[in-house]
Amino acid sequence: MANKPDDLKPRFTDIQSHTWFDWVLPDWTRPFTRLMRLDRPIGAYLLYIPGLWGVLLAALASHTAADADAGGA
Repeated sequence: MANKPDDLKPRFTDIQSHTWFDWVLPDWTRPFTRLMRLDRPIGAYLLYIPGLWGVLLAALASHTAADADAGGA
């Protein structure tokens, strides 16, 4: 397979080269932070918010159940 001129051009990336974790974290963590995409934490937010909602609902349900048991004597 022959190389086309388009194959030799660098591909476009929208990952910024200097972000907040470049000056906060040690140098050896930079490849891992780019791989984890810490500059765009939307995936973590999409997992965290429903999980937090479930924990809060469970805490509310257990709190009202404990109050009903303790106050009904």
